Amino acid sequence: MPEVLHGDVRMPAREARRRFLAHRPATLGAAFLLLLAMVLVLGPAFHGIDPHVHSNDTFQPPSGRHPFGTDIHGRDVLARCIGGARVSVLAGLMGALLSVVIGTAYGLVSGYAGGRVDALLMRAVDLLHALPNIIFVMLVLGTAEAALTRMLREVFPGLAGAARMVLMVACLGAISWLNTARIVRGQVLALRARPFVLASRLAGASPFFILSRHLLPNVLGVVLAYASLTVPSVILYESFLSFLGMGIRPPDASLGTLIEDGARQLNPIEVRWWLLVFPGGLLAWTLLALNAVADGLRDALDPPSRG
Repeated sequence: MPEVLHGDVRMPAREARRRFLAHRPATLGAAFLLLLAMVLVLGPAFHGIDPHVHSNDTFQPPSGRHPFGTDIHGRDVLARCIGGARVSVLAGLMGALLSVVIGTAYGLVSGYAGGRVDALLMRAVDLLHALPNIIFVMLVLGTAEAALTRMLREVFPGLAGAARMVLMVACLGAISWLNTARIVRGQVLALRARPFVLASRLAGASPFFILSRHLLPNVLGVVLAYASLTVPSVILYESFLSFLGMGIRPPDASLGTLIEDGARQLNPIEVRWWLLVFPGGLLAWTLLALNAVADGLRDALDPPSRG
C-alpha cells in the first residue's frame, strides 16, 4: 500500500511537468525569467558597469562602453535597468504573495462556511470589485506614507527609508486578491461534498484541521497557477504608479520611473530613443514571459476537463 500511495502522489506531478514542458511559450518564458533572475542577482558586477553619475558622458547612445547608453546625468542605462527591474520584480513577487495569502484564506473560509456566511463574503467581494482600485492605492499612498514612515522610524529604523515601497506593496496586494478568492471558493464548494471531507467532519475534525489538511492541499495547484498571473499584474500596477510619480521615487528607480525619465526626453529636435526603448522593452518582455509561464502553469496544474 505505501508503494501505491507513493506512486499516486508522484504521477500527477510528473504529468504536470510533462504538460508544462510541452507548452513551448511557457518554456521559453521560463528560460528568459531564469536568465533575468541571474542578471538581477549578479547585478552590474557581471559587466563591470557603473551606475553612478559621470557628467562627461551625458546622453551617450548605446556603445561598447555603455550597451544601453547613458541618461541626462551620465548614468549607465543598463545598470539602471538592472536596478529598476530588481525593484519592480521584488514588488511584483511580494504583492502577489500577499494577494495569494489573503485570497486563499478568504476563499477557503467562504467556500467551507457556505450559506449566509458565503453569500455575505461574496457580496463584499462584489462590492470591492466595483471600486476604482488604482484610485484607492493613490489615495493611500498620498495620505498614509508620512504616518508609516514615522512608525517605522520608531519601531524599525532601518526600514524607514522603504516606507513607500512597503506601503505600495501592501496596497497592491490588498487590491489583487479578489479573483484568487473567487477561484479558491469555487474549488472548495466542489470539494466540501467529497467523501474524504464528509468522513473527516463525521469523525469530529475541527474546521481548521479540514481546511489545512484536506482542502488547502487540494487547491494549491489552482492557487499556484492563478497566482502566477498576479505577479505581472502587480508589476504593471507598480510601473504605472511609478510612471505617474506615485510609486518609487528618486534616487531609487523602478522600470516605471525609468520609462517616465525616457518619456520626458522625447522631443522633435533630438530623439534619445534608448532612454525609452530599453526600459520599456525590458518591462514588456518580462510581462510577456511571466504571462507565458502563467499560462503554462495553468494548463499543467489545472487542465481543462474533457467531456
